[in-house]
Amino acid sequence: MTEQEQNKLRQRYGLQPHQRTNNSYVMEDVRIARMMQRIREETDIFRQIQMEEALTRTQGRILKQIFTMV
Repeated sequence: MTEQEQNKLRQRYGLQPHQRTNNSYVMEDVRIARMMQRIREETDIFRQIQMEEALTRTQGRILKQIFTMV
């Protein structure tokens, strides 16, 4: 992860600089942020659509994780 991603995660989840996480939800959060950045930078509309579909699948995995915790 980049330093910027690490800082955002520390702020969002209240982690200390020395703490690490293996939480799959947190890792999916990083993946979504990276995907959204790639979508913003992409100039090919068809590639953007493909990435948005991948983003939707990733978000679906997160929902499954949440519902299995309840």
